[in-house]
Amino acid sequence: MNKKDLISHNIKHNNETVLITGGNSGIGKAFISLLLQEEYKVIFTVRSKEKGEATIEEFNNLYPNCNLSYMLLDLSSFNSIKNFAKEIIDNKIDIHHFYHNAGIFRIPYSKDEEGLEINTKTNFFSPYILNEKLMPYFLTLDHKVHINFIFSLTTYFYHLNYQELNPTKQYGKMKTYARTKIMIVHYYYYLMKKYESTNLRFTLSHPGATYTSLIDKGYRINWFKHIATIFMKLAFHTPLKASYTYLLSLKEENDANHYICPRGLIEISGYPKYKKLRSKQYKNYEVTIEKTRELLKNHL
Repeated sequence: MNKKDLISHNIKHNNETVLITGGNSGIGKAFISLLLQEEYKVIFTVRSKEKGEATIEEFNNLYPNCNLSYMLLDLSSFNSIKNFAKEIIDNKIDIHHFYHNAGIFRIPYSKDEEGLEINTKTNFFSPYILNEKLMPYFLTLDHKVHINFIFSLTTYFYHLNYQELNPTKQYGKMKTYARTKIMIVHYYYYLMKKYESTNLRFTLSHPGATYTSLIDKGYRINWFKHIATIFMKLAFHTPLKASYTYLLSLKEENDANHYICPRGLIEISGYPKYKKLRSKQYKNYEVTIEKTRELLKNHL
């Protein structure tokens, strides 16, 4: 599927609302631009009012009549997640598409005050809590609700250690990141099976190898960061092209056993395609969910 097939310039979607977490930079911001071209109502999340207002002003200059707003959400805080979910439910915000886009990459090992490793918390535990808080509300809506999860190429090179679902030490920044994305795949598969006869529709996508500001923040040594930045700008694709995987997930042409990825060599870059999930990608998904539920039982 190419760019022309993906972008429907003559079709307007002003009766549909898309909510995307982390929309003020990177792939999320590029995706918002595509959504506004098709006149979706868009809500994005940010951690500060200043970032939200700056992003609104920038898009208003590009699309003067756009329907764009923001909500505050910090995925490193369960209290923020609970307040965010409560605001949606209490105000009966009608959502048609929900994108779990926000995350962090290669952050040094640390734990929060509850003993949760910060990479794992932000990239998996928090989306899990957020989704569990919102799904009962989504089930009450009188239309289909599409929920999208994002994983990564890194999942192909690592595996889960169930003794260290919440890591107790630094195992390598990339390994820790990859494990969070494996858990995302397992959660997607669990949800897809559990809610297949409801109004909830789930999609899974990975955007390929993409150069964003998250990559800059993931390297602390300046000279290495400089070399890596040059390489990645040449070898990786742009946030805009990566966001086409998000755009394809808006359509309902896939069956639930597929994910969306770039069509290029080893799924690094290119326009998106559907690809069938392999059994080893979701092997032991029940164990992952059971252990996650036990670990987070005080927050559900």
